[in-house]
Amino acid sequence: MLASVEDREAPGILARAMNLSVAGHPLHTRSLTISLQPDQHEGTQAANGHVAVDAAVIDLRKGGFVPVAGFLQTAGIVHHMTLDAALDPETRILDRFIGAQPTRPIEPCALTRGECCSDPLPLLQTLAGRRLDESFVPELRRVFGGPRGCSHLLTLGQLLASTVPYALDIDRELGAARRRPNERIFHRAVEIDGYELAPTVQQIVVQVTDLHMAATPAIAAPMDHFGAQTEVRVSARIDIERNMALGEITAHERKRRLSEVESATFVDRSSELAFLEGQGVMGGVSRRVLEVFGDDPADNPILEALLMLPPGFIQCLASFSERWPERAKKEASILGVTGNPDSCWMWRNDGPVMKAADGSD
Repeated sequence: MLASVEDREAPGILARAMNLSVAGHPLHTRSLTISLQPDQHEGTQAANGHVAVDAAVIDLRKGGFVPVAGFLQTAGIVHHMTLDAALDPETRILDRFIGAQPTRPIEPCALTRGECCSDPLPLLQTLAGRRLDESFVPELRRVFGGPRGCSHLLTLGQLLASTVPYALDIDRELGAARRRPNERIFHRAVEIDGYELAPTVQQIVVQVTDLHMAATPAIAAPMDHFGAQTEVRVSARIDIERNMALGEITAHERKRRLSEVESATFVDRSSELAFLEGQGVMGGVSRRVLEVFGDDPADNPILEALLMLPPGFIQCLASFSERWPERAKKEASILGVTGNPDSCWMWRNDGPVMKAADGSD
């Protein structure tokens, strides 16, 4: 899974540094993080070597405002949501699976009849006791998908389900020793940024940075913690007027261990993404990406980067801020910008928000 620089076959040109080139007006940043460390939660089985997982998603709108659900949603943090999980690293069975929403887009109010985005959160706790294997994501979608839950936490949960087994397998491969309390094992950061190139064209860039930590004494030099690193950098253009088609897609990847910090190079994997050229970002991207990159565990970082294009684009689309106030003013809707019907709990067809939209309530 962690092939050395010498062993890897490069499908493209190698480069020591591969800086993303971006242009246009900055719209939005989505940040997703997954971190593993020994579980120290009161009442859990920390003594048995269980692992805690902290996961978070933050959506940061860079400017403007969006009229939504009878309110004006401002720039700044529009979503901050977390998952607190723990599992046995051998059986991969979850001890706990708890969601929270420190910042949620829709608060309880008269329009929602007291409902809010956090109402379905207890459903996530029913997933404790399940194994984190290929059956987990379908069950997560059944329990918390669409009108039953929250699309942002669903995306975060799917990333957690893919990341944790991958990270634990790397830990086993590296032969890491038992960790000290609170000693981090693995950290993944997925950062998506959107830029407005033209009134109907976006550039989306995705960066995945995986850092696997070596076991160390309580006091150690910073680089003593370095076990292995993988970086993926993806860029794509999306033309909204051309069926939201993807174009000019590039991807570069670098994997390195401590002995390769000075010598590891980025591999150009752009040629492997030709199948996505012209593909509508909102229709079939995930399925096609899984078909191409879903079988090889070593491809997990680039797989996750590409899977983040559709949900990342949706967040950036909302930040095309000039169009939404004009449209909301012209239509005089009580809701303004609406989510897709049944896309989440608050936008479910039989809920108070959607009933207010069609005047049936």
